[in-house]
Amino acid sequence: MKGRKRSFVFIVGHGAIFIGIIGLNGCIQTEVQPQNLHLRISHLGGEPFAYRWVLPVQSENNTTGWWSQPSWTSTGDTVWTDEFGRATLLSFTSNTRGLVCQPFDGKDAPYYINFGFYPTTSCADHDLILPQKVWIQFIGNRNGDCLGQSVVIRPELTASNVDTWHSFTPGCPPLPTVCLQDWVHPFEDPPERRFHLYTAEGLLLKTVLSPIPESFLGDTLIIPIQF
Repeated sequence: MKGRKRSFVFIVGHGAIFIGIIGLNGCIQTEVQPQNLHLRISHLGGEPFAYRWVLPVQSENNTTGWWSQPSWTSTGDTVWTDEFGRATLLSFTSNTRGLVCQPFDGKDAPYYINFGFYPTTSCADHDLILPQKVWIQFIGNRNGDCLGQSVVIRPELTASNVDTWHSFTPGCPPLPTVCLQDWVHPFEDPPERRFHLYTAEGLLLKTVLSPIPESFLGDTLIIPIQF
């Protein structure tokens, strides 16, 4: 949009925004003049954050009497990434503290990247890494004992703010498998998930620990089980 700056305020309530923290390291302050900042934004695993909008913002605290909460105010115009996830912030200044990104597929709120340390002319090009989704499917028990009842599975650690209790009947109708979706964050080292399987009465059957290889990000990781 030419000759006109769009201003947005993002108010953050409890559970209202999908937030990640990414620090930009290795940049040393040399100048404070406005400059263009060139970004390459991708999901963990390399998928470009392509054809999505991003908005440079600064963080503020809004206070009303005893009550306060953080908010984000735009410091520039909305820009769109290209097919490679590249975008340029024009006349970038140090009061910009991060980016609000278009919501991911399946999410209804923007994702916030916190610059941590604002970039300068000595480090004007940046690669930003965003979380990536993964599906985890449990199959098996066809050659094991038929439990004759449903099994309840609960992930111990999940980045998704969803109901994490799921019921299925391993290897038997009517629900022989279960497929869960989760998000893996760049700061997870190593990315892995632990799952607890219970009987319908709450008896622990087994615990499964599974690493998440980078090659499965954006795809389905199949975990065989047997009782």
